[in-house]
Amino acid sequence: MTHSTLRFPGVLRTFRIRQGLLQKTFALGLRLDAGQLCAVERGTRGPLDAAALERVAELLSLSASEKRELEWTARHDRLVRHAMREGAFRDEVELYSLCLEALHNLRPEQRIGLIQLVRRFNDSAKELSSLTPANRDMEDLP
Repeated sequence: MTHSTLRFPGVLRTFRIRQGLLQKTFALGLRLDAGQLCAVERGTRGPLDAAALERVAELLSLSASEKRELEWTARHDRLVRHAMREGAFRDEVELYSLCLEALHNLRPEQRIGLIQLVRRFNDSAKELSSLTPANRDMEDLP
């Protein structure tokens, strides 16, 4: 598991620490075993479900924007973990994660531009690939 691509553990831990809550105390409030919460914060266990996210928002008195950020990181990590389970390569997972993050940080009209840019990049990559002989490795190129 590539923990550097996961966003939820760090965000959850940051919000908890900001409130000055110990893991054990926080876990009790969430009705989780302390070991489960520890695994979530380490990234060895997936993000919390929707009901638990609601309890997190309440216990930590998250603002609306903080709650949205927590929910987004949970969604991001679920998608990234799915790609990992399906056997995606590390660079594929990283690119997937970065694209999700870019989409998250853009306004709707900017998202359209990013999608168009990636389509053009893909078309260019296909064209370049068609110019490279199939039986030659990139290392063999001058």
